[in-house]
Amino acid sequence: LAAAADHGGVSIRTLYRWRAVYRRSGTEGLVPGSRRAHRTRKREWRAAVLAEIRRLREAHPNLGKRKIHPLLRRFCAERGLRCPAVVTIGRLIADAGGLRAIPPRLDNRGRMKRPRPKKPRKPKGFRAQRPGEVMALDTVIAIRDGVRRYLFGCLDLRSRFALALVTPGFSSKRASDFFDLALGLFPGRVDRVLSDNGSEFEGAFARLLKARGIGRYYTYPRSPKMNAHMERFNRTVQEEFLIHHEDLLWGDRDALALLNGKLAEWLLWYNGERPHDALGGLTPIAPGPGHRTGLTAPPRADPSVSTFKAQMPNPLGPYSRLRVPMWIRYDLLQLSGSRGRSSFARRTAELAVPRDRLHTHTGAERQMQKDEKTRSRARKRDPRLVIRRRPLATLTDDQMEDIAGGHCPPTREPTCPDTCLRTCAATCPHTCRGDTCYDTCEPTQNMPSCDIGC
Repeated sequence: LAAAADHGGVSIRTLYRWRAVYRRSGTEGLVPGSRRAHRTRKREWRAAVLAEIRRLREAHPNLGKRKIHPLLRRFCAERGLRCPAVVTIGRLIADAGGLRAIPPRLDNRGRMKRPRPKKPRKPKGFRAQRPGEVMALDTVIAIRDGVRRYLFGCLDLRSRFALALVTPGFSSKRASDFFDLALGLFPGRVDRVLSDNGSEFEGAFARLLKARGIGRYYTYPRSPKMNAHMERFNRTVQEEFLIHHEDLLWGDRDALALLNGKLAEWLLWYNGERPHDALGGLTPIAPGPGHRTGLTAPPRADPSVSTFKAQMPNPLGPYSRLRVPMWIRYDLLQLSGSRGRSSFARRTAELAVPRDRLHTHTGAERQMQKDEKTRSRARKRDPRLVIRRRPLATLTDDQMEDIAGGHCPPTREPTCPDTCLRTCAATCPHTCRGDTCYDTCEPTQNMPSCDIGC
């Protein structure tokens, strides 16, 4: 037994006890069981003290234990009773069921509001111990002249490995596609994600997490400090990159594609070369094994060019190595087709805004869009406002000569004049939308003969 005690690191007395249990109950007796004491203490307080705690919570709903303690101490001193401590008051409230009173609340339509479901929150003082244990996500919104740009970003709390993407739209599908790309680029498994309570992190994003078996932590409302690592990365990417490329940030989809290409190059430098104070001057991706963050980069064929960079020839940058979702292709590569175009490009195309003016989408142009929608709805409601074209057989010889000369006669009729519509219908299809008509035809690329704007 002495040799066995030395080898197992236990005392001889413990071995004798184990042998006695084995002889009495066999191998089942050696299975560790509960070590709880047979007799435990119970919280027993005077009924008057418990009644006073209940009265204070009912008179002042949801009053905390620290606020109750001085009031209860005064009550106990007047009656010569022992006053429980602050922690004990909290436990007595929990033993009584919480004593929390929440009256029913109605929304702006008079319907009963549903109680908020309990969400798993990040534990207080939590620190990631290995890469992929928790990955934080956040969204930055930038607005200028009514145009919005969204920066989706994710950051591993342990290794500080980060990715980002600028998009013109904002939805859970975009967040889901971005995080799917991030999972493919991150050199490891992700166990949990940390995000705020935004709508972009629900819906399709939540379904992706469930399908991948990834857990989740939420931050408390209006508590950005719970996601401090991601907030600091947002500041870094804005100060070191975005403010130096604002001409591309507020441009059209071609400019966004170029911006994301430059952002991919910057992220390569951020993850592979930029020193990080949190890592002691090291980088998230180490050049070889032995890095304390646990992330290693692939071997380099050329010491001056990273393997990552060699696989990124197109404007999508690091996302080119994966199957790119359709919305990213439409928003970044500007493929043809109206179905996949963003709402911003579709609205401007309806107004025939030239391509070179897409980046100068001002408030006046937005008002033009609203006015056009209002007029379109008015025509649908009032059939008298719809102008019908007459057959070309009713045109006079003078009007046909005007057509051949590329000139439309002016008129002052209250609605869009039939004369202008008839004369131009033969050479360029156009629907008048205003009260007056131009007296000259302006040639365009799409309509070589003439085009009239009202």
